[in-house]
Amino acid sequence: MDTQNTPIHIRIWGHHFWMLVLSNLFVGISVFMLLPYFPALMQAEGYAWSDVGLVMLAFGLGILLPGPLVSYFIERFRRNKVCLLSMFFLALLSTILYGLESHKFLSIGLYGMLAIRLLQGFCFGLTEMVVYSTLVLDTCESLYRTEASHALSWTSRCALAIGPLVSLICIQYLGIGVVPFFSAGFALLSVFLIYSIPFRFRAPNEVVHPWSFDRFFLPKSVPLVANTFMVTLAFGLLLTLPLSPDFYALLLTGFFLALVAEKYAFANAELKSEAITAFFVLIVAFLMLFTRKFTWIPSCVAVMSGFSFGLLGSRFLLFFIKLSQHCQRGTVQSSFFLSWELGLWVGLFVGFSLLNRNAHSIILCAMLLVFVALLAYHFFIHGWYINHKNR
Repeated sequence: MDTQNTPIHIRIWGHHFWMLVLSNLFVGISVFMLLPYFPALMQAEGYAWSDVGLVMLAFGLGILLPGPLVSYFIERFRRNKVCLLSMFFLALLSTILYGLESHKFLSIGLYGMLAIRLLQGFCFGLTEMVVYSTLVLDTCESLYRTEASHALSWTSRCALAIGPLVSLICIQYLGIGVVPFFSAGFALLSVFLIYSIPFRFRAPNEVVHPWSFDRFFLPKSVPLVANTFMVTLAFGLLLTLPLSPDFYALLLTGFFLALVAEKYAFANAELKSEAITAFFVLIVAFLMLFTRKFTWIPSCVAVMSGFSFGLLGSRFLLFFIKLSQHCQRGTVQSSFFLSWELGLWVGLFVGFSLLNRNAHSIILCAMLLVFVALLAYHFFIHGWYINHKNR
């Protein structure tokens, strides 16, 4: 029987790996703190929901921009230095946003916000692709690289709940203006942690093509990319709804339950069962949102959503890894990151700009996307994966 679970070996949890994990968590919190910030800020300043969606989309497009250049950057320069610089500029951009928007030194307008978000997306995309494609592989032995990647991916999912939670608490008790300041602070913490890790020196490659799909995208993974994109597109739609701090706290609880279920409930289950369970739980959650007759339904939906997206993210990442040859591990992890993040930010764009934050339309579209993703996985993706995996 093909085991579902990816055990976390104690031997990978050394001091340096802990620092890398915390750094990835903090940079994720820094980015996702701005997720509820921009809709609240732009609504207060009189912008339309379509403008909010464009600002969200700009970040997603920014994530794509460094992709073809990643291989050049990490072969031509020190990998940790590339990561440090991108994290530093991420902090700098949040600091600029804090000065311009919070203290009103200068009104940047819609185009200014779009430019800042595009640059922030570029820095975040470069940071994560360097971390996933090289740094995580450099901090552990090859035997434990799958476990390390698996653990690191959970920090990104947790940041998606913690970041907005911290942001909404700041808005509620300290005011909206402090959010970019704290965002910059978390990014600087990531800089400090990466700087403190003694990565092994690798001599720069003097002869490398500046434009390459290496460490960016694995063409072989297109069907799985499409399935992952549909899932996170639905998640992005969900996040356009008006959500409270309680929702994100319970979403984090759902992520924790997914981790426990993965470790124990699905440890020796049939390979297909984990993803199918997650899809069905998610469809039930969206059906419950249509009624909302009881006060406990939003709380239940938050936990169920975290549980489902947690399981699907973990399962799909392992599918991506098993599709690759040993030398393609970094490339395939970047492919997973891009499909996961791009789906999320496109979903935010669709929810704000195209559906005008209409709750009924958003829930219906999200549920249909999950249903189509389930059918695609059950009738095509799973069998395709079994026939094409290399491990």
